[in-house]
Amino acid sequence: MEVLPLSFPEYARVREVELRISEYSRILSAFDEYLETGGFPRSINGDERFPEDLIASIEMDSVKSGRNPRILRLIAKSIIEKAPSAISFNSIAGDLGISHNTVHDYVRLMEDMFLLGVAYLKEDGKIIYRREKKIFIRDPFIAISLSKLLGADLSRAALLEWVVQEHVLRAFGEVYFWRNGLEVDVISGKLKVEVKAGKPHRRYPRGVTVLSEEDIPAFLLNLEDREIRLPN
Repeated sequence: MEVLPLSFPEYARVREVELRISEYSRILSAFDEYLETGGFPRSINGDERFPEDLIASIEMDSVKSGRNPRILRLIAKSIIEKAPSAISFNSIAGDLGISHNTVHDYVRLMEDMFLLGVAYLKEDGKIIYRREKKIFIRDPFIAISLSKLLGADLSRAALLEWVVQEHVLRAFGEVYFWRNGLEVDVISGKLKVEVKAGKPHRRYPRGVTVLSEEDIPAFLLNLEDREIRLPN
């Protein structure tokens, strides 16, 4: 049985936020808080020792798996700094002077540890494993803790996209992306979503939902069949 950090809808219920469109300003405020605390009870409760304990736990698990924590840190830093762009194992390997097989191995390890998820390119119904992929950190607090520890610049655009990717992964069990002249960040089944930290500057194909930052909380709640319509 998987026990994951709280999703945003779970977080909102724990914080007793009224999930109604008339309370959308409070929902937005709760979403900002969620981006800071993620879904771990200790981070939600403001435990100042939790970031240190979390990182220590990650590194201890990597040692138990026979991996080098330093390499894990370097790969995680590269992922954070390249996000939200799609990246290849070869590009990370080239930056770090290690083999792409090593990068693949450590990414798989971090997937098994529920730290990372991978959205592969999907074209014409086919999953393209060997091309660039979108690698996302599965909880905001993990992303923030790692970025501070590693001195990596974590963009808000990456954090927002990662949150949407994680919630779609939880809802549908899979998440991909698409690119052909323009990019669609999140694809799962018939769902197609583009996440924009600012206002979109181009038109997207029919059927693509373009989410501004203010739209994201309602979208996440709707994934759990909450009756929160997107604001106008």
